[in-house]
Amino acid sequence: MLPPKRKRIKPISPDELLWRQEEGIPDSETEIDVPSADKIELAIENEFRIMNNNNNRYLIKDGPPTKMLKAFYKYVDEINMAFNKYSPCKRGCSKCCRIPVDVSDLEINIIKHFLDKNKVKYIQRKPQKIYAGDSDKLIGKEYTGIACIFLKDNECSIYPVRPFKCRSLITFEDTNDKCDGEDSIKLIYLSSYVIERTYEAIIKLYLKKKGVETDFLQPYQIFSELRENFKRIG
Repeated sequence: MLPPKRKRIKPISPDELLWRQEEGIPDSETEIDVPSADKIELAIENEFRIMNNNNNRYLIKDGPPTKMLKAFYKYVDEINMAFNKYSPCKRGCSKCCRIPVDVSDLEINIIKHFLDKNKVKYIQRKPQKIYAGDSDKLIGKEYTGIACIFLKDNECSIYPVRPFKCRSLITFEDTNDKCDGEDSIKLIYLSSYVIERTYEAIIKLYLKKKGVETDFLQPYQIFSELRENFKRIG
């Protein structure tokens, strides 16, 4: 069931217009009307964003990227819960665990720490990374229809540290019947300007602290497929 819509309240900033163009999102006089999600997005901006006068760039405060991303994850989960009543997504359904998942190095490090802490045996692999935005290549396309290595008894065994992309997946279909195979196109990423720009900014901050200066994710931010990074043996 699609969430309700309302007439747009907040004007679109130049940076949001740029983001919409990047994502291929058409301009619209309406927006999704879920007030609880609005409050969470405002909380995200209050915690992470540096509000500037011209509003032409989405800038975030300085801090430890790992800690910031974990805090951001919690907000993403809350937003997903705000839309839960419009979706058939529920615990025990793992249909979205059979599609490619692109992750950043920061997220790989968080997962690795979780595995080590919980004494899960694994082999860390060195994947062939692909530049973000490379339209000629789909990261991990060969994994379409194949269960994630971290899926156990139809549940995610790294759920507390699952990547951003996994947290963002949702469907607004009446059932989950069309969430796998060729119909996986029915799955969408529960995204917005604030969510995407905050995620990108935290990743860019991580890169900056690693000595990589970039104003945009492309082409400097390199992603890889989750399952290309690990081989689980325990």
